[in-house]
Amino acid sequence: MSGNFRALWVETFHRNQWKLWSGIITIAFTQINIPIEANSLRFSYDFLNQVPGGILDLFINDILVFKAYSEDNYNGPRNSYWIDITSFSGTNAELTFRLASTDELQQHSIDIDNILFAKILSTIDIDEDGIIDGEDNCPHAYNPDQMDSNTNGIGDACDAPTLIKLTDFSATAKNKKIILAWITASEFNNAGFNLYRSDTKDGKYNKINAALIPAKGSSIEGALYEFEDITVKNRRTYYYRLEDIDLNGISTLHGPVDATPKLIYRGAKK
Repeated sequence: MSGNFRALWVETFHRNQWKLWSGIITIAFTQINIPIEANSLRFSYDFLNQVPGGILDLFINDILVFKAYSEDNYNGPRNSYWIDITSFSGTNAELTFRLASTDELQQHSIDIDNILFAKILSTIDIDEDGIIDGEDNCPHAYNPDQMDSNTNGIGDACDAPTLIKLTDFSATAKNKKIILAWITASEFNNAGFNLYRSDTKDGKYNKINAALIPAKGSSIEGALYEFEDITVKNRRTYYYRLEDIDLNGISTLHGPVDATPKLIYRGAKK
């Protein structure tokens, strides 16, 4: 199991050390009660005689859940391994370690110890601030201090307005359509944008894009966006607001800007 995680130790059913030889073949623990809370099993093993060809298998209720080969690690340090045992939780199980050899004339030896049942709480820390996502009050932004000034359960790093540096937002009128354009200088944790339209500046605004307009910028580089509103009528003024939404669902509104589409008459060519 890799990544950052925390484990709640539920029960240790043995901390002794067993040495298996391929001539002995197996060692089994019958009627081991796996705690209902446990979702993982950890144990350590070490191939001792540094000879390739050894195979270690672990069975739970005759189901193979782990296999290791001596040539992969016989010359390395002791290995610790995690196994997902969610499907066996709360049962009386038989654990069987079996050591075998691909060469009938070659014996192998292995140490097995530190067999522990555990409940893994989380394996993910997306923002790498040392706090797992399940306990992080702002899992998508680096905030090891976990500051939450208004005590609403959302960290200040996510509670603040989205970190979008908008340099321009404009509406350009055309015949029976309006071109909406906006430019960002930088975008931090931005998920995307929505556009809203109203018939009056202070009236009710309705969203006009069917799906979230995905972000294209980054924290070090902005982007140019355009959207055509073709559901308008000439000689009517429309007002628009732009909404940016971050990865935590926090949004910030910009605008309004307005435009009045109209038919453009062109003079006859001479």
